[in-house]
Amino acid sequence: MRHSGRTDNKGRPIKDRYSENNDRRNVGRLIFEVLPSGKSFYFQYFPKDGSRRLVRIGPFKADNTTPGYTLAEAREKRDKYSRLLQDGIDIKTHIEQQREAEQQRVRDHEDSKRNGTFGQLLDSYILWMKAGGKRSYQSVNDSLTTYVRKPFPDLLSMRGNQITSDHVLDIIGRMINSGIRQHSNRVRSYLLAAFNHGMKQDHDPVTYLTEKPRFNLTVNPVASLPRQDKFEQVREHELTPDEIRIVWNELPKEHLLAGYLMRLTLSTAQRHGELLRLEWDHIDLDKRELHMPPEITKNKRHHVVPINDLSYGTLKELHNITGEYQHLFPAKRRHIVINGRHALTTSVNQQVSGFIKEHDIRPFQCKDTRGTVKSLMGEEGISKEVRDRIQNHAINDVSAKHYDRYDYMKEKQQGLNAWN
Repeated sequence: MRHSGRTDNKGRPIKDRYSENNDRRNVGRLIFEVLPSGKSFYFQYFPKDGSRRLVRIGPFKADNTTPGYTLAEAREKRDKYSRLLQDGIDIKTHIEQQREAEQQRVRDHEDSKRNGTFGQLLDSYILWMKAGGKRSYQSVNDSLTTYVRKPFPDLLSMRGNQITSDHVLDIIGRMINSGIRQHSNRVRSYLLAAFNHGMKQDHDPVTYLTEKPRFNLTVNPVASLPRQDKFEQVREHELTPDEIRIVWNELPKEHLLAGYLMRLTLSTAQRHGELLRLEWDHIDLDKRELHMPPEITKNKRHHVVPINDLSYGTLKELHNITGEYQHLFPAKRRHIVINGRHALTTSVNQQVSGFIKEHDIRPFQCKDTRGTVKSLMGEEGISKEVRDRIQNHAINDVSAKHYDRYDYMKEKQQGLNAWN
């Protein structure tokens, strides 16, 4: 290499710059520059306009502990640039194009991370349900895991907007072909709701995933798949008075959890799922009032139920059993009570199912008692309006929504006393 010998106006060297000897023309040459701050390699070439151009290759690598280029590596870079020159490619233009291509690649990568996948769509939907206080979010999540996530893992990594009706058809078809017919309609409705959620999510300032993906959905691929009405069965089983007597008298002897829950369901006419979530702080035995806060009611409204004699007796007995815990029906694991958590509907249904088999009575579920009570109340002459108020049905007329603030406690009390 030879020294360039550049000096400032006082004759001092500006920098020590050495160029590699090169007898070939129009192929450029390697430059080695030394400054107090460090040493670097450059590539020097002369384009067609005759001007001198200098392209930085990188810092000199003195040892394996510092970044940069060794002399051999710098010469490899020089040879690459020389070949580009011989092909008529300007080096600076080439480097700029490479830089822009890399920046675009980084942008594309970031965009791809924000393009929500089908798996993220399902997760976002479940978190939205949970944040909105939807009690069914866990069972919906379990169904999606069983019938979508596990059997179709490849779909989860696809973009949400790449899922087509054919993909959904594969999911539902697999269930039907496996004999899972009625629940296939449920999974279809979950997927339909998930995609509807995704279509709105991109425009919602509240997000439920830390990645904040965009789903870019324009159509719902589930909408074109028809619901299979033939798989649905309307439940018409109402317990007879004889069946009610067996359940009331025998079930608590064999299964405390299911027995007392069924007694409360029958005597108060409330949803068994809401009664399971009740805490003893919600019960006022002195005033004979059962308070259901909005977070446990289906319509998210505070609901007060008068306690009649049957309910009072059941609650007094139950308090002797679970009064020291937070919930009326605390959860258990291997016979150990878990304070702060309530029992699950599945546990109750298992006990009821076992009771039915042991006593050879017609199959029923806890939810059947609600319809039973409503029908028998009607036979007692209790009006539909009062029955609806007792059972906390949502009244959606304009008057009820905006003007009616009357609590109907007197009518509810009369109705429940008549039922008692």
